Amino acid sequence: MKKLKLSLKFILILLFIGAYSTFGDVPDKALMELQENINQAISRAKYSIITVKAQKKSPKDFGNDFIWYESIGSGVIVDEKGFAITNFHVIEDAFDVYVLLRNNLDKLPAKIIDSDKALDLALLKIESNENFNPVFFGDSDKLHIGDLVICVGSPFGFRDSVTMGIISDVSRTINVNGILFENMIQTDAVINQGNSGGPLIDISGRVIGIGTAIYAPDGTYTGIGFAIPIKRAIHFFSRFTGAVQAAAFTQGAKEPINLNKRMPNDATHKEFSNCLECHTISQKMVVNLNATMTHEPIGVCDDCHIFVKEPVAQGPIAVSLNRTTNIPQSNPIGLKFFSRSFLLMLLGIFVGTFGTMLGVGGGFIHVPFLMLVCGFSVQCAIGTSIGIIFFNTIAGSFTYYYEKRIDIHLAKKLALAVIPGAILGPLIVQKYTNSVFLFVFSIFLLLISSYLFFRNSSLMILSQDKYNRNVIIKDRDGNISSYSTNLELGYAGTFIIGFLSNLIGIGGGIIHVPFLILFLRVPVHVALGTSHFVLCVSSFVGMLIFMIMGNINIDYMMPIAIGSIIGAKIGVDISRVMSSTAIRKTLAITLFLVALKIFIKHITTVMP
Repeated sequence: MKKLKLSLKFILILLFIGAYSTFGDVPDKALMELQENINQAISRAKYSIITVKAQKKSPKDFGNDFIWYESIGSGVIVDEKGFAITNFHVIEDAFDVYVLLRNNLDKLPAKIIDSDKALDLALLKIESNENFNPVFFGDSDKLHIGDLVICVGSPFGFRDSVTMGIISDVSRTINVNGILFENMIQTDAVINQGNSGGPLIDISGRVIGIGTAIYAPDGTYTGIGFAIPIKRAIHFFSRFTGAVQAAAFTQGAKEPINLNKRMPNDATHKEFSNCLECHTISQKMVVNLNATMTHEPIGVCDDCHIFVKEPVAQGPIAVSLNRTTNIPQSNPIGLKFFSRSFLLMLLGIFVGTFGTMLGVGGGFIHVPFLMLVCGFSVQCAIGTSIGIIFFNTIAGSFTYYYEKRIDIHLAKKLALAVIPGAILGPLIVQKYTNSVFLFVFSIFLLLISSYLFFRNSSLMILSQDKYNRNVIIKDRDGNISSYSTNLELGYAGTFIIGFLSNLIGIGGGIIHVPFLILFLRVPVHVALGTSHFVLCVSSFVGMLIFMIMGNINIDYMMPIAIGSIIGAKIGVDISRVMSSTAIRKTLAITLFLVALKIFIKHITTVMP
């Protein structure tokens, strides 16, 4: 009997061990895959997280003296040129802003490009010539309650802390200090004091939100945190950076595959093709950022790969969301906004005067100013410049029309020819990179300036004796100009000029005015007015296209445009008394100086 009991116990033990081994393999494997996905997601995002330090001052408890203090938070790099987003409350009332990179402990200065208290978002531009690692963006519109999410930050100063949770709600409305935030992401992933401006990422390492608030009656975490949907943030900063890859690949009912495993050696997989046509990706392949592509391009690389670099130490530091320090009532950001608008208006007056006087839109000043001084992307700089040029040229055109210095018959026909080129130009602009554009732009301006300066002035007005003078223009001062034109040549040249002008954001006057003078034999003063009218049509069409693409910054465009309207009248009055040779040489010298500045900037940037 004892032997039977021992045998039964032995059999039960064996059955238990077998059952444990059999059923234990499944959760272990699933957990290992989940663990690997979490590790890869964190590796994918961590090099795009920055520390944001804002220098502020606060009044002492007694007296009117102030003490300086430092507000510290996190941010996310969104563009390889150094644009980064953080929360507005991190940099609110800041006098200076610095950032720290994960792989660089040196403080780098950063400019506040734009901010919005109602969104609790701010856009920074890191002032450095290096190339940065931008985050990968997910699609916050496709989140579901229960989705796994990861929060990366430094709560209470513990750097590089990672917490994990799920999406609790995707459309929560909260009230923070009297400001209503709608359609916020609610999560139980720990978002404590120190996560402000840091990313909320999905299981694939894509940013789907910006951590901004917690429900903390006692000042500590209670399991309820809130993040700004990334699509809202993209809409905020893409006016400056241009379009970004925002949407993630939506997985369907297809067979999942692990890309780290060898591809089957069968007839179906004999040649390389797009895996996503037949499969969903259960595990992506980890690839070094500097690796060479081993196959032809088939789509967005991060649908199948996770890009990483060698790991380094350090990370972001904390910021308190619920600040207890009293902040002065003055608002430096508000003051900066009005002072910035005033300075931009002065710039507009100068450019409007100069541009109208020379028959150009002023883009040769707008574009480098917006890129080099304001930190705009090439797409946003060109789009904003074209918008400014429209307001400048429409004001100048009305003035030139009043002065009777526009060949209306010729201007209408050339305006029709310029429209197709004005549509095509903005479409090509989307392929630009800042570095290449600045180099090409500087060479272009150097060539134009040299041509205008050294060209014999006697050749600027060709003899009209061999041609029928079928056009007679009498301006408001009684000056009579007679000439003839070649419309076929005018159509072809104006189409090309419309394309080039919207391609580089200069309006086209610096090309169109010499074209009218040299090839269509239009007198200088009539060419200025006629060119202005054609530029008005070209810039209007280009402005509409850039606006549709989200490449125009209204906050910068309008002050400069208002100044341009004021300067347009001044420019027309000056051009009436200034000789054509003086106008031409003034334009040439200005273009040369601008081109030289851009060229030197480009050389110093690319040199090690």
